[in-house]
Amino acid sequence: MKKPSFIEYICIILFFAQTSCTSFLYFPSAQKYVVEEKMKPRPKPIFLNSTQDKQLMNWFFRATKSPAKTVTVVFTHGNGQNMSAHFRSLYWLPNKGINYLAVEYPGYGPNDGTPSPETTVEATLLAIEWVKTHRPQDAIFLFGQSLGGNVMLRALSEYKHKRTICGIAVEGSFSSYKEAAQEVLAKNWLFWLFQHLPYLLIDDSKAIANNFEALPDIPYLVIHGTRDQTIPIALGRDLFDFLPANKSFWEVQSGQHIDTFFRHPFYRERLVEFIESHCL
Repeated sequence: MKKPSFIEYICIILFFAQTSCTSFLYFPSAQKYVVEEKMKPRPKPIFLNSTQDKQLMNWFFRATKSPAKTVTVVFTHGNGQNMSAHFRSLYWLPNKGINYLAVEYPGYGPNDGTPSPETTVEATLLAIEWVKTHRPQDAIFLFGQSLGGNVMLRALSEYKHKRTICGIAVEGSFSSYKEAAQEVLAKNWLFWLFQHLPYLLIDDSKAIANNFEALPDIPYLVIHGTRDQTIPIALGRDLFDFLPANKSFWEVQSGQHIDTFFRHPFYRERLVEFIESHCL
């Protein structure tokens, strides 16, 4: 494939200027990255209906052992691929006695619809409400990665039953879509001149940056790798600074983007301890 010329790149930028750039935050895939029949535990499909009359499929993994009190972790992934790739980040939780619900957005995986700040937040709220309704005995802990961290925080800020949430963790995330997009452009010499365009073209109204005051006083955990080249750790620290007072920051030395529980497995036990200390 012929590489676009500089003039063609300019045309792309001008096209973005005539449209809503928010849609370019999402890179969904319909590909299934795992064979469900080979998974242990296997996911239970959970189907939820959105206000756009779209049926959204999520995956629920039941804990492989039954503690005296149960917790369900609701998980939102980043902007690429789909849940069948990203669910692996926390797939080890059921073996620790913790239930696990992986949220899928509209337009990702098998789901119809169009991803946007509004529809991703709605999908997350539907999933949280499903746990509250169908598993009322469970404590609910939230976890969002990358773009999903922003989505999860915004969903929490809008959730009507905030007192039912025992804590939240975000990994490799940020507070503003505009700031995240600006960082991406600034790192590329070809787009450096256009790094401030996101502040003009991207809609930040559904970012958590515009709704911090609505977050409840619950435990917050921010996880960020020191070598994250996708979302710089500075954005994670900025996010941390704006969160309510009951918060912790895990700076993962040599950590790259959302690889904490793959390359640094001792953090798995730390997360379980964090969840149990606040939810059980």
